[in-house]
Amino acid sequence: MCGPCCGIGPVFTCSGCGSIDEPYADGRCTRCVLQVRVQGLLSDETGHLDPRLQPVADILTGAARPKSVLHWLGHSTAARLLSRLTATPAGLTHELLDALPQEPRNRYVRGLLVSAGIAPDRDETLAQTELWVASTIAELPAGRRGVVHAFADWHTLKTARRQAARGRYTAGSASQDRTEILRAIDFLDWLDTQNLTLSRARQGDLEHWLDQAPGHRRGLVAFIRWARLRNLADLTLPAPRTALPQHFLDDAEMHTQLRRCLTETALPLDVRITGALVCLYALPASRIAALTADDFTQDETGSYLTSAPAPSCCHHGSPSSSGT
Repeated sequence: MCGPCCGIGPVFTCSGCGSIDEPYADGRCTRCVLQVRVQGLLSDETGHLDPRLQPVADILTGAARPKSVLHWLGHSTAARLLSRLTATPAGLTHELLDALPQEPRNRYVRGLLVSAGIAPDRDETLAQTELWVASTIAELPAGRRGVVHAFADWHTLKTARRQAARGRYTAGSASQDRTEILRAIDFLDWLDTQNLTLSRARQGDLEHWLDQAPGHRRGLVAFIRWARLRNLADLTLPAPRTALPQHFLDDAEMHTQLRRCLTETALPLDVRITGALVCLYALPASRIAALTADDFTQDETGSYLTSAPAPSCCHHGSPSSSGT
């Protein structure tokens, strides 16, 4: 039952708005307390709220769960950052936030300002990539900064902006772009340890580095192609190594292995059966593993193993090479 129904209505009547609700503080309901605290957060020292900040106040006070916003105001570092930034409402721009460390609280405040219409909407994934590129290049030694900056600006970011214009620049795209730039930096760092420059590097140097870090090949493709097209290096990324078979059994060895499968009782029966099927029919292990007892049948004409749409005939207890 509510307070008035229990005969104690005044206790549950908000002194601010007059609604019947559970009091939160100073005899006021949660919504009224939230309005007061948001006003204090966004106002200047005289208690004046700049009209340009009113959309932010409306978003915070209009939240569906005012208690959650009150908790955020009291404990979140993002709320304290917002309070500092609103001291100069005219300066609330993306450029101001870009100059700050790109931390979660920064991203939250940015999203709040965009939602309020104070900061314009933008492709944040692309913008964060551009900021990352700028900070990463700034930390490089002067000797490597020029090449990486040219590659990032004229290849990576140019492609990223083209994708963003079509609405196709995703978080995965940004991750791949960062990987390409990092692999380029890794390769240039290695060349420096070898007292080499990009222009003096030879094909053997590139292949030697890839042997040491084979997982970096994919991320280096774009940089090597870009450097070659601009005559910065005479390098070609070698084709990836394939996993094609390299070791084969001759006929004599094959017969020896088959004889073991047929006669060596010390081997487990499932190993003998599997080995015999491989030697006789070259059945892949995946198909052998899928065989069941129902795939083997016997009648007056012989024994049959169905390993494919057409049955394999097994006359007189030994498989035949026909009908696989």
